Order: sequence, then C-alpha cells, then structure tokens
Amino acid sequence: MGNTLSSRLTRIDWLAKGPRAPHVDAYKQYLTDRGYAATTFANCIRCVAHFAQWVHGRRLPIRRIDEAAVAEFLDDHLPRCRCAGPVQRDRRNLSAALGHLLTILVLPFNVIALWLGHESTTTTHRYVEADLAMKEKALARLEAPDTKMRRFRAPDSLMRFLNTL
Repeated sequence: MGNTLSSRLTRIDWLAKGPRAPHVDAYKQYLTDRGYAATTFANCIRCVAHFAQWVHGRRLPIRRIDEAAVAEFLDDHLPRCRCAGPVQRDRRNLSAALGHLLTILVLPFNVIALWLGHESTTTTHRYVEADLAMKEKALARLEAPDTKMRRFRAPDSLMRFLNTL
C-alpha cells in the first residue's frame, strides 16, 4: 500500500506532533539511555518514521500497534513499498528499530496494567488515550491524602521462614 503523505510530512518532525509525541519522546529517551551511537540513533528514528507513515496511512491508533502490526508492515508492506520520499527500507534495521518501539509501546502498558490491577491492557489504554491537558486537569483536582505512610514490617514468622531459605 503506497503512502501519499507530502514530502513535508516525511520528515521526522511530523512524528513529534500530535498524539504520537509522548511516544516519540519516550523512544528517543530509550535509545539515549542505552547509549546508542548517533548514527544508530538516527537510523532507528528513520525506521520509526517509515513505520509511522504506514501506520498513519492505515489509520491505526497507537493502541493497535503490536507485534502483528509490525509483522504486517515487514511482511506485506515492505516488499511492495512505494512510500514517497527517503524512507528506510532495510528489513533488518526496521525489525530492530521496531522491536525497540514495541518495548516502549507495549511493555510499559503491561506493567502499568499490573500496577493498577487491570485484567487487560485494553483498560489501561483508555487512560493512555487522554491528552496531557486532560491529565493535568485531573491531577489539579486531587488533594494530598491525609494518611501517614507506614513502612511494612514483616511478621516474625515470615522472617523466620525467609531466613531458612
């Protein structure tokens, strides 16, 4: 499936705007934290930009980006790619970069879902879709709890058991 985004939108800048911005920032931070060289960093960003063009053309919401979407991109789109502009077409590089992207998009939601006690990440995604202004407004309405935080103290029986291990 060809993508008809204008050349203006094929630049990486368009990724940093709109609903994808927090994910792009998280992705860049993920690469930075792992100490990738500048050329590898830039290559990964180009890979994600190509994938994002495809996602945009298919109107896939971020919550639908998963291993199956990446496989469809690599297996179905890439061999017939007719995307406009300079895009990354190397399957090996795309696969590696998109693996990192999935780490950013999928793993945090799984962890958050566990923390919040959600049975499914679908529930967690409802909260992710809220924009920053909505989140700030909700936080502004919260009051600090008037309870004192207590440190957990394990019972002696539990400590004895743990010491036998």
